[in-house]
Amino acid sequence: MLRLIAGFRASRVIHVAARLRLADALRDGPRDVQALAEITATHAPSLERLLHALASLGVLAEDRDGRFALTDLGATLDGDAQGSLRAWAEFALGGEHYAAWGELEHGVRHGEVAFDRLYGTDVWEYRRRHAQRGALFNQAMAALVRRVDPALIASEAWAGVRSIVDVGGGDGSLLVALLREHPTMHGVLFDLADVVDDGRARIDDAGLAARCTAVAGDAFESLPGGADGYVLCQVLHDWSDERAGVILRNCRRAITPGGRLFVIERLLPERFDASPAARSAAMADLTMMVMTGGRERTAEGFRVLLASAGFRMGRVERIASGPALIEGLPEAS
Repeated sequence: MLRLIAGFRASRVIHVAARLRLADALRDGPRDVQALAEITATHAPSLERLLHALASLGVLAEDRDGRFALTDLGATLDGDAQGSLRAWAEFALGGEHYAAWGELEHGVRHGEVAFDRLYGTDVWEYRRRHAQRGALFNQAMAALVRRVDPALIASEAWAGVRSIVDVGGGDGSLLVALLREHPTMHGVLFDLADVVDDGRARIDDAGLAARCTAVAGDAFESLPGGADGYVLCQVLHDWSDERAGVILRNCRRAITPGGRLFVIERLLPERFDASPAARSAAMADLTMMVMTGGRERTAEGFRVLLASAGFRMGRVERIASGPALIEGLPEAS
């Protein structure tokens, strides 16, 4: 229990390491405290104590000469690393996200969104007002999407899809991966105007402009029509059943006859135990409650939600390393 109680301390240590770009400073090999203090513009004796904490967590390793090096775990905080989690560590362990968790008790007692109570607005408006925090959020989400299991991208579920709209696709990471894996597929990246430009640039950099366009819009209003595939990757968990239903009904109106909807989301277990998977799911669900008023859902919860919008649940592919791929088949209207 003492270890659990002290868990927030480890989180803050990781956050500061990410903010100081320590992993970047150690990318080329071990360094001593003084060198790291000069690179990070920090107080060397205090930095040394932070480095000791990071070594105790397995993020760094200290050698006999008092130099520090990255471990495989610590390398995930390198901003240039494949699948880097630095932006996610900065976002999730600091700023408004960290502060909103301080209002968890109020949310549990009263059923209100903790973030809204603390900041007087919802997360989406807050990020529009604070562009730097919004940009960090987008970077963090893109990092998580890029970590989606390759088995999901290569799934046979995508077979036969000629054109796909990535709804709320952010910087286009998922769509780029799909188009690279499926060379006959064409895509449309769809997101808000203040996000979609980053996606357009990523598509161009990937050399996929001939097979992909980027369109700005609001998924609560309407979606580009005429595609035989629509994908929602970690979008629906941000919203209540009512609001998620609006997005799904817009997908239903836009999709071609015989088309398919693909939902990529974490699945809650039917029963919770002390396993790492259950713990991760429970904490993710609380994050949605605290930050957006959304929720994670069970497979049955998705079946009901899809049915309310005119979809029948098809295959459900559970990926061991992360979210599931849930297929929605349009019911005859």
